[in-house]
Amino acid sequence: MLEIGAARWHELLASADGEARAAIVAAIDEVLTVDGADAVEQMLGIRPLLRALPDDTELRAVWHRVNHDSEELICGIIAEHEGWASDRFHARLLAVAATEAIRIGLEEWAASEAGTIGAGSPAQLARLAFDVLAPQ
Repeated sequence: MLEIGAARWHELLASADGEARAAIVAAIDEVLTVDGADAVEQMLGIRPLLRALPDDTELRAVWHRVNHDSEELICGIIAEHEGWASDRFHARLLAVAATEAIRIGLEEWAASEAGTIGAGSPAQLARLAFDVLAPQ
């Protein structure tokens, strides 16, 4: 699920048009808003893994590596889009904000009992985190 979601996230950003912030928010919504029983079951299936992060150093190391690798890929995608970042430094900052927003959104959702859509959902929390991490 995590790898499929990450691949979809990268595809959406790479093919996005328009302004960077809007494209990132749209990609967050697309990847983290689950629809259908199978998708909900998959999302709920990652909750125990995310809840185990504080006590499982190996799992936490993998999680942080996956997020770091995603950040680097997103940085390249942002840097290649015309007008999304003025230079590599700013592309990296936007990539960090996007990646961390998803990470924080998923981790905070997993620690709660919130559902997969609506208030407290991964998508809602990730959008909120992105707004704070990358203000307009």
